[in-house]
Amino acid sequence: MLRLSLSIIVLVCIIGHHVSNSTPLDDYVNAPDPTYKWTLNNTFSTDLYTAHVLELTSQTWMTLNESNRPVWKHWLTICLPNTIKSQTAFLYIDGGSNNNWSPPNSVDSLVRLACETSDTITVGLTQIPNQPIMFNNDGHERSEDNLIAYTWRHFINYTNDPIWLARLPMTKAVVKAMDAVQEFGKTIPYVVDNFVVAGASKRGWTTWTTAAVDTRVAVAVPIVMPILNLTANMGHQWQAYGNWSFALEDYLNEDIMAYLNSPQMQDLADIVDPMTYIDRLTMPKYVICSTGDEFFLPDSPSFFFSKLLGEKHLRLVPNAEHSLLGHQDDIVMGVVTMMRMFIKNEPRPEFNYAIVYNANGTATITMTVTPGTPVPYKVKAWHASTESKTRRDFRLLTCIPGPPTCVQPIFWLEQEVPNINNVYTYTMGPPSHGWRGFFLEASYLEDPLQQEYIMKYTSEVAIVPNVLPFPPCGDNCQPYKE
Repeated sequence: MLRLSLSIIVLVCIIGHHVSNSTPLDDYVNAPDPTYKWTLNNTFSTDLYTAHVLELTSQTWMTLNESNRPVWKHWLTICLPNTIKSQTAFLYIDGGSNNNWSPPNSVDSLVRLACETSDTITVGLTQIPNQPIMFNNDGHERSEDNLIAYTWRHFINYTNDPIWLARLPMTKAVVKAMDAVQEFGKTIPYVVDNFVVAGASKRGWTTWTTAAVDTRVAVAVPIVMPILNLTANMGHQWQAYGNWSFALEDYLNEDIMAYLNSPQMQDLADIVDPMTYIDRLTMPKYVICSTGDEFFLPDSPSFFFSKLLGEKHLRLVPNAEHSLLGHQDDIVMGVVTMMRMFIKNEPRPEFNYAIVYNANGTATITMTVTPGTPVPYKVKAWHASTESKTRRDFRLLTCIPGPPTCVQPIFWLEQEVPNINNVYTYTMGPPSHGWRGFFLEASYLEDPLQQEYIMKYTSEVAIVPNVLPFPPCGDNCQPYKE
């Protein structure tokens, strides 16, 4: 694939690569960087695969004047199954620390499972972002949200300096990882033409932005990052809780919420909000979210999912918090199934769903299978009610995990929904107090004889009563935190 500066409009038109106007994200990702390189560090094998570990230097992000870690390094593990049946590779973006730098001597469990079950090259990329980082020699080593929130605040203060936004180097690191995978293939040899890219949380956001800037992303699987339409989506949390979740503490500590509805935040969203690039996100998308997420609400997809273009699938995972603890294998097999069906050019399931809020206070979800597409072997309705009478709050955790009081015992219960001429309908009313949420989940088998290859799709969630308990937070959304 030819990747170009998006400012070269004529050449872009010649190759037929349709993109929106260039943003600072495009400019940063496409800028040449002589730091980029990779070297083979280690190789090991099992009966099922051979794995190669590359030490990847993806870029230099700013200088030692701004950061104690301007040169970004990563471990890139390329798992080659004994039988390779596709030129599409699966790339999983992960985190990790750059301290105690030493190469991995085994394949991450998620990458290994995909490698062993898909006859597809699978790749694990770590240290996204590089961390910890100390900025401006201030003595504070920052990682994860603490790192990202700090860069947000710097941009809000200096909107003419977008290079500070950590999403830029995080995205470029994935693009350079794809370069390295393809270049290393010329030495083995193997051929990779495109990628199924997945990542969770901050890496899920990076999945969105990588898909926006690089057409080698054939399928995007952003996990627990329903962030599109950023400012409205985040403001929705305030109207549900009357406060901010503890999970946003790092952003509150940087006073980010004081600027939620400001022009500066809109400038930030114009660069990092995937909604900015929605006309590019036309590849198949499998959006996986959690119903009990402490960062997002179960109805966060309502701010963007219907607006996504091209093939799209949503999966809400019941009885899960942000880490999806206990659901990992089920999710991996769903992603592997999606990848297998894409590689084999098999028709993916399709259905339409409608959520109707009725005059009597109930809501109805109707799911209709698209004619000529696979029929689910089972459809369930999942439903749960809030513990709180005052907050529309479906979180499993309401404070930093530790004391039992942090756990909010909200359990999503299931009920099978009958198939009536390939239409599934379910209606629920509000609980005696608080709010009730429900959604439909359709399960599919890629092969009825192979029960492990299961894909699950869902509707969005309906919540009754269909009201928010608190007004918008207004011009300054930073009064206090939980």
